[in-house]
Amino acid sequence: MSRGSFLAGVALTMLLTGCTMGPDFAKPEAPGKSQAYLPDGPGEFVAAGIDGGEAQRIVSGMDIPGQWWGAFQSPKLDELIRIALAGNPDIKAASAALRVAQANARAQRATLFPTVQGGAGASALQVPTILSPPLADGTTYNYSLYTLGLTVSYNLDLWGGTRRAIESADALAEAQCFQLEGAYLSLASNVVAAAILEAGLREQVKATQDIIASQRDTLNILTRQSGLGAVTGADVAAQQAQLAQVEATLPPLQKALAQQRNLMATLLGRVPSQGVAEQFTLADLKLPQELPLSLPSKFVEQRPDVRAAEANLHSASAQIGVAVANQFPNITLNAGIATQALTVGTLFGRAAPAAIIGASLLQTIIDGGALAAKKRAAVAGYELADAQYKSTVLQAFRGVADALRALEYDALALRAAVAAEQATATSLQIARRRLDLGDTTYVFVLTAELAYRQASLARIQAQAARYADTAALFQALGGGWWNRDEQDSDPARRLRCRPPAPSSLRSCRRAMTDLTAIANAALSHCGIRAKITSLDEGSSEALACLTHLALVRDATLRLFDWNFARLTAELAELPSPTTRWAHKYALPSDCLRLRRLNERPLGEPAAFCELAAAYDDSGAPLAVVLTDLAPATAIYTARIVDSARWDQGFADAMAWGLAARICFELTGRDDRARSLTQMWQGALIQAASTSATENTFSAAPALPRILRARFGAS
Repeated sequence: MSRGSFLAGVALTMLLTGCTMGPDFAKPEAPGKSQAYLPDGPGEFVAAGIDGGEAQRIVSGMDIPGQWWGAFQSPKLDELIRIALAGNPDIKAASAALRVAQANARAQRATLFPTVQGGAGASALQVPTILSPPLADGTTYNYSLYTLGLTVSYNLDLWGGTRRAIESADALAEAQCFQLEGAYLSLASNVVAAAILEAGLREQVKATQDIIASQRDTLNILTRQSGLGAVTGADVAAQQAQLAQVEATLPPLQKALAQQRNLMATLLGRVPSQGVAEQFTLADLKLPQELPLSLPSKFVEQRPDVRAAEANLHSASAQIGVAVANQFPNITLNAGIATQALTVGTLFGRAAPAAIIGASLLQTIIDGGALAAKKRAAVAGYELADAQYKSTVLQAFRGVADALRALEYDALALRAAVAAEQATATSLQIARRRLDLGDTTYVFVLTAELAYRQASLARIQAQAARYADTAALFQALGGGWWNRDEQDSDPARRLRCRPPAPSSLRSCRRAMTDLTAIANAALSHCGIRAKITSLDEGSSEALACLTHLALVRDATLRLFDWNFARLTAELAELPSPTTRWAHKYALPSDCLRLRRLNERPLGEPAAFCELAAAYDDSGAPLAVVLTDLAPATAIYTARIVDSARWDQGFADAMAWGLAARICFELTGRDDRARSLTQMWQGALIQAASTSATENTFSAAPALPRILRARFGAS
C-alpha cells in the first residue's frame, strides 16, 4: 500500500469515527415568561399578632441556603437533621446506588480504548514413530511446547454507538445524583415536618387535657347541684355526654403523637425503642419572615426530581443512537504477537515472535426484525421519558402553587383563630367578673372556659400549619442543594450534581457579592422597599449603607479565619525592641487579625509573642508583633475590600449585619433591629461553620461556642 493510500485510509477512518447516529439531546425549554405559579401572584401572608404568627413576605430571586432548615432557628432541629443525614439507611442506599451508576459509567467509557490481553500456555506433545526422523531408533518422542503471547483488539466506533452508550450511562449516573439529592431533600423535609407536627400535637394534647379537666369540673358541679335539686338529671346526663365526647378526642391525639415519635426515630435510622431524646414545642421554632421564590424559568433547574427526569430523558435519547448504530456493520481491528519454545528458558531468548494483524467485519443480515424492534423500543422509551419529564414539571409547579396558597390562606386562618381565641378569652373574663358579682353561675364560667380552650386548640392547629407551609415551600423550591458544602465524609456526596446553570442562580449569587446588591439586600431585610443604584447616589439609604459598610465588613472579617481572607506573608524585621523579646516584625498593612506565627496558633494570650503598636519613619501607625522566633511567617486575616473575592456565605452575613446597623437609623424600629441582629448571628454562624469545614487551622465544632460568646447568643 502506498503512503498516500494509507493516509487517505486513516483520514477516512477518523472521519467515520467522528460520526454518531441518533438525535443529539436538546435540553427541554425552560418555562416562558407567560408561565407562573399562580394566575394572580402570591398573596399577602398577614400577621396574627403572636409568636409564630409574624407577617411573611416573598423575596423574588432570593437564593436558598443549603441548610434551609436553619431559618427556623432551632439548634435541636439542626442536630436531628445532622443525625438523620448521617444514619438514615435510605440515604446510604441512594449513595450506594450513585456509586454503582458512576462505576457503570466509568466501565462504559473504558470501551473506547483498545483491549489488551496477555496469555501464556504449556502443552505436551507426543510424536509417534511413524513421524520420527529417518535415522531414529523407532521409539516415541515426547515434547513440551511453551507459548507466550499478547493480543490487542479495538472496536472501531464508526457509527458512534459506543459514544452514545457512554452518553446514556453518564446521563443515568447524573440522574442518580439527583435521586440522591432528592433523598437528602426528602429526608430533611420529613424531619422538619415531623418536628413541627410533634410540636403541634404535643400542645394539642395539653390543650385537650385542660378541656377534659374543665369538663370534669363542670360535671362535678352539676352532680352536686342535682343532688340539691338545683338542676335536673337531664342536665347531668348532657354534661356526661359532652365530657365523653371530649375524652374520645384525646386518645387519637396521643396515638398520633406516639406514632410521630416513632417516625422521627425511624428517620434518624433508629428503631422506635431507641427513641429520640429531643422533644419539640412550637416555642422551639421561629417563623421565617422572608421567604424565597425562584423565577419559574430558573425553578426547573433547582428541583432534584425535575433534573433527574431530564437526565433520564437524555439517557433515553442516547439509547436511540445506540439502537440505530447497531444496525450498521461492526468493524474490529485485531493484532497479536506470540513466541513459542520447547523450553521455558528459550521462551525468553532469541526466538522469533510471530505477529498477526487483521480486521473483522460483522453485519447482521437476518435477525427476525430484532434490531428494528429495538430501535422502535428506544424511540418509545424516549417518548415515555419525555412524558414523564413534563409530568414531573407540572407536579413541581403544582407543589409551589399549593405551598403559596397554603401560606396565604393559613395565615388568614391563624389570624382568625387568634381573634377567636382573644374573643373567647374576653368572654371568659366577663363571665368571671359576673360570677364575682353574683350575676351568674359557676357552670356558665366553665362553659366560657371550655369555649376558650377549644379556641386555643384551633389556634395551635393553625399555628403549626404556618410552620409546615413554610417548610413545604422550601422543599417545593428544591431546598438549596446547590449551596450545600461539598466537604463531606462520604465521597459520593462530593461534587455530586451539576448546579443550576450560570445564567440563573450562580449569576445571582455572584451578584450578591456586589456592594450595591448587598446594600439593597440589607434595605430589603429592614423592610425598606426603596432600592439604590449606587452607594454614592446621595440618598439617605445610600448614605447609611456607605457609613456602616466598612465597619460591618472589618468586624465580620475579624470574627473568623475566613478561607477567602487567609493570607501568608514573610514578616520584615524591625530594629530590635528594648523589651524582653528578641525580635520585632512589622505586620502587613492589610492585616486585620494575626492567626498563626510560624505555624503556631495564637491563643489568648499567646505565650510566644506579643502584639503591639509602633510608628514607621513617616509617623504612620504600624502594627507589630514581638517574639523570640526568627525568621517569622504570619498567617493572617486580611482586610479584603474587593467584594468580588468574598464568598457567598460572608456576603449574606454582611447583608444581615448591615441591616442590623442601619435599621433603627432609617426606620426607627428597635424591635426590628433586634430581630435583624439575631438573623445576623444565625447567618454568621452558618457561614463561619461552612468555612470551618474547609479550614485546616481551626476546629469546626468549637465555632458555634466562640460566636455565641462574642454575640452573647444563647
